[in-house]
Amino acid sequence: MKPRRGELTKISSLFVKYQATLRPPQASVERVVCTAVNEVVGCALTPERVRYTLATKTIYITAPSVLKQEIRLLIPDILEVVRRDIPTASQIVIL
Repeated sequence: MKPRRGELTKISSLFVKYQATLRPPQASVERVVCTAVNEVVGCALTPERVRYTLATKTIYITAPSVLKQEIRLLIPDILEVVRRDIPTASQIVIL
């Protein structure tokens, strides 16, 4: 239903068709992953150690092996925090 002249429409309704196709920017996903790892694991991870590939929706972490093992054990919790901050990041994989 088209709004009549003078009626207000919600801005979010204008972007409904784009929600399925839009992807979050690479830098914002890397930043959110760093904060999620810091929140869940308790270790500071810099954005330089995180790489996100848009095409495959994969996150690569280059960190010491002890930290990687800790992250791998807590992947479900980290992904839950990432999905809370970026709702469109439902298919992200951490390697």
